[in-house]
Amino acid sequence: MLLVGYFILLLVVIIVAIFLVYMVLEIWGDIQGAPYVPSGNRDIDKLLEVVKIKPGATVIELGCGSGRFLRAAAVKYKVFGIGVDVNLVLVLWARLSCWV
Repeated sequence: MLLVGYFILLLVVIIVAIFLVYMVLEIWGDIQGAPYVPSGNRDIDKLLEVVKIKPGATVIELGCGSGRFLRAAAVKYKVFGIGVDVNLVLVLWARLSCWV
């Protein structure tokens, strides 16, 4: 019974953390002047087909946001990605998500 209580507490903490990250991204985006609009998986796949990246290339993305495009390019084409964004929270989010 105690294990179930800890599991529920952990679940609540995760949900609250996700909500807080979302709120920080929303507020920070308003401060920076540009909203965060993530690209969909279908859009990323289409863009990767159109761009035709060569394996081992270096890809630089301006306004990378959370780095979803760069991560997809790195996984699919084994490229080195450099992302640039003015939103420091999104840059931190991108760096953390690359380690996971």
